[in-house]
Amino acid sequence: MGNLNAQHTCRCCRSDAATGRWIEHVHQDLATPAERFEFGRAQLINRVTNLAFTIAAVAIFSLGGSLVALAQDRDVGFEFDPTQMPPRAVSEFVLEPGLPEICDEGELLKQVGLTTADAIFLGAVTYGDELSRSVPVMLTNETPPRLLVDLDRDHRFHSSEGSVPVNDSHDGWLVELDAEFVDEDSFYIHQTQSVRFRYDRSSDQLLMSTAGVMAGTVIYRDQPAMARIEDRNANGRWFDPDDRLFVDLNHDGRIDPILERVPVQGLRVLDGQLMAIMGDRMGRRIEFQAVETQGQIRPLIELLDDSTEVVSLSAILASTSGMQFQIDSLAQSIEVPTGDYFVDSVRLQVRGEAGRYRFVFQRQRTKPQPQRLDANQQIEIDLLGDLRMTSELSTVRGSDDYQLVITPMVRTSSGLYLTDSRFGATEAISENRLRSSSSYESFSALGSTGFS
Repeated sequence: MGNLNAQHTCRCCRSDAATGRWIEHVHQDLATPAERFEFGRAQLINRVTNLAFTIAAVAIFSLGGSLVALAQDRDVGFEFDPTQMPPRAVSEFVLEPGLPEICDEGELLKQVGLTTADAIFLGAVTYGDELSRSVPVMLTNETPPRLLVDLDRDHRFHSSEGSVPVNDSHDGWLVELDAEFVDEDSFYIHQTQSVRFRYDRSSDQLLMSTAGVMAGTVIYRDQPAMARIEDRNANGRWFDPDDRLFVDLNHDGRIDPILERVPVQGLRVLDGQLMAIMGDRMGRRIEFQAVETQGQIRPLIELLDDSTEVVSLSAILASTSGMQFQIDSLAQSIEVPTGDYFVDSVRLQVRGEAGRYRFVFQRQRTKPQPQRLDANQQIEIDLLGDLRMTSELSTVRGSDDYQLVITPMVRTSSGLYLTDSRFGATEAISENRLRSSSSYESFSALGSTGFS
């Protein structure tokens, strides 16, 4: 062995600035190549071991942070809960009879051996996005009556899609129906929910409601808070102006249905802080964001005919961050947080010399073109802009062949499509959003737009 007591100052030794003394490393003066090899191997193993411990420590620290973030993320969110039932009287929606033009009655009823003469009610609904495929619904005049719901949206009733009443009066049915949503790439996303159908014999109407709520947790005042959303217009979406959001604002583990009801959209002062409420139409996530800067948006609708006027308006102005604001008037500007905004839908009635017209414009698979709103700025957003005529192709499947349908469509400059229009004071007032549009495969088929 070499002289283990030999010491020298090498180039890696340094001077301590605080004491002025040299800090020396003790080196072994190894005499033979074998000894030098063994010492080098030991140093290499020691360095590799230290490096491994360092990497492991960093990995454990990073993984721990990721697991904490993942656990926090899992604590925030919503799932459909069929055990919580909203009050029936305010959440039911009347179904209108009539099938979309793209649905063939013969093909719809062939596999179950029924005809239209066997129906108390035959119609269709949309459940989920406005772009989702229509769901035919039929109530038979059998005893007891049978409810058929086209669960897979293939426009054919199957024997497995029949439901029997869940009560002794034979007027109620509970069905698991997917709410269908369409993403930016035109792919369908399904979310299983429960729907309750009820037949009102006195009015001869079939009604439906979403039988359950989206229940979960939001972050409010930096703490998780229990919350639930109610689908009050029975369309399968969870962020409409008519829906209701309840949040445990005082973190006492209970929800007060009066004091702790929060608007689903827009702004609200909570605990002295102006908060923006953001969410998604699937009801999976609701967020509260403190508003620090604001601006103003003035909505516009320009009519070329001076003799006409807008008598009613309901439009949705949305931001790219998830906020939505309902516009009911053109008379004044609305104050909103800074951000990028676009028009998501417009429903209006116009009165002219010939009477009243009602128009419904909705977004369809077109990416929005938002306008930027900066702090203390006021901008104008034309809810409709210039209109132009386009068309879409769709197919109707018959027993032996296919029919090609060309549908004329009116599109606004902001990317909205005219999905419904009616003439007359009575028809212009009544509206059923469930039948505003229907789609089939990759094509869309809209109800009559009123144009000949």
